Amino acid sequence: MRRTFPTRRFPIAVILLGGLGGLLTISLSAALALALYVAQDNTVQLLQLHAQSLVQIVEGAVKSRLQPAKSHAKGLADWLAERNLDLTDSALDAVSLSLVAEPSVRGTAIALTDGTVVRVGSNGEFFRSSTDQEPALDRLLRQMSVAEDTDFGEAVWSNEIHEALVITRHPIRLADGRFAGVVASAVTIQDLSAGMTSDRLGAATGFVVRGDGRVLAHPRLAIRPAGDAAAGSPLPTADEVGDPVLAMFLAGKHDLRWTLPNAPGIIGHQLTVEGRRHFLMTTTIPGAVGGTWTAGAYIPAEAAGGYLGRLTIAGAAGIVILLFALAVLWWVARTIRAPADALALASEQVAALEFDHDPVMPYTRVKELEEASEAFRRMIGALRWFETYVPKRLVARLMSDEGDGGMPTRRRAVTVLFTDIVGFSGLSEVDDAKAVAGLLNDHFTLLARCVDAEDGTIDKYIGDSLMAFWGAPSRQEDHAARACRATLAIADAIRAENRRRHADGLAPVRIRIGLFDGRVVAGNIGAPGRINYTLVGDAVNAANRLEQLGKEIDPSAEVVALAGSETIEAAGFPDSAILVGERTLRGRTEPVRVYRLV
Repeated sequence: MRRTFPTRRFPIAVILLGGLGGLLTISLSAALALALYVAQDNTVQLLQLHAQSLVQIVEGAVKSRLQPAKSHAKGLADWLAERNLDLTDSALDAVSLSLVAEPSVRGTAIALTDGTVVRVGSNGEFFRSSTDQEPALDRLLRQMSVAEDTDFGEAVWSNEIHEALVITRHPIRLADGRFAGVVASAVTIQDLSAGMTSDRLGAATGFVVRGDGRVLAHPRLAIRPAGDAAAGSPLPTADEVGDPVLAMFLAGKHDLRWTLPNAPGIIGHQLTVEGRRHFLMTTTIPGAVGGTWTAGAYIPAEAAGGYLGRLTIAGAAGIVILLFALAVLWWVARTIRAPADALALASEQVAALEFDHDPVMPYTRVKELEEASEAFRRMIGALRWFETYVPKRLVARLMSDEGDGGMPTRRRAVTVLFTDIVGFSGLSEVDDAKAVAGLLNDHFTLLARCVDAEDGTIDKYIGDSLMAFWGAPSRQEDHAARACRATLAIADAIRAENRRRHADGLAPVRIRIGLFDGRVVAGNIGAPGRINYTLVGDAVNAANRLEQLGKEIDPSAEVVALAGSETIEAAGFPDSAILVGERTLRGRTEPVRVYRLV
């Protein structure tokens, strides 16, 4: 029921124009113009003095340790080519001596196309193996077979010295141009971080991070190893290094970001960590495997010394002007602040499609605000019903990608996924309706969690089947990889769920999964008043046919997941897929090469 109060309410235009219009414009404009001018002047001067030299020191420290490794890899590759791949003990003694001349290079590995592998350490020891025993080097051979020059950036963990290593590698090409192998020389992360000590950077802290946010060099890594690679990566995160400033920067939580006019390629950032401001500068180091590295340094704001003094004076002047303006605007702010803030907070929740709680709207004398609050409460009630039938995640994507203009229908390259429960028809006839609904709800909750984790979109539930896709409405260049990871996650989740069902004396749930890549029509399909955002095209049918093909491939399997060759190749999942063979799917004339994800 709408609340009624006898008090008179005033139009918001009277309050804003009478109190805020004149005084606030003059007072705040003067204060902010002065503060921004001085702040910009001081910030530019501060960063110009420190940024370029600090970042160059960090970049130079890294390159000075990587360059000897690159030179060593190239020189050794040329030397082996000249000696027709001589890997006798006497030749390896010479390789060991070459490492003595390059103290930053901890060791080198030589892998030949005939399967021979030799590792040589800086301590003079070497041992032989084969690519059959070291699949990582076998993959490296395939990668470098088309390379023409040295590159760097691969990070691996060494169990021998218990440290993370950065690998530089160079192809071995014989005189006739044939690819014969690869030389990989290693620099430890500890050595890479040794050039970032306080005697070179003063109060600043230097760092180098990889494209995925893993830390390659940091002063703290110069005195201890990077980790044990137990989590699947030889490099630590900023949190594992124990640097909250770097962690906040990598999380994208900076207050300001700008480019420096007299320092090309350097980007400045301002961050506040535990109440302290820091200025952080970064640049990129190209040529690394997998993209670029980010090199940078940060310094506490108080270390800038007298440069911030003028900023304090400007702030004090702005405060004096603001206090004068706020004394007059106090009643105005008190009148409109609470309801306006409440309405803004509630609007943010609606924009985020959060309708779980009733918005708290305080009483106000402003007529328009009170009417807006009441209308907003009624709107929340209507949206709760709307949320029940429209997927919140899809609506959020459409809003994020296309704004208020709607989602146009277009062709998109996507990966489509179909799942189906084996033997569900017989199960649904035996169990009561409540048990069947509970089983489906639990099953779809499990599947939806795996799809959402890979940022997929659930199109629809069809009986005991689920259809999902990646690559639309927003583009996802790695849509095939996401779909394959989601499929493997679903398989793990089904097996774990079946273990629980077995413990409870329940029959296991077996499913089939089909994946297929292709271009489809993606958009709003349906009749006026009932439209779905969905896909139309051959890839949808093919994914469904692959799911059904699981009946023939392995009818008794707990999980059978089949994918077309395009999906496997685009995802880069050869180690997780087994070739089943070519099959002609119903509705298609050309056979499809089918893989099974395991």
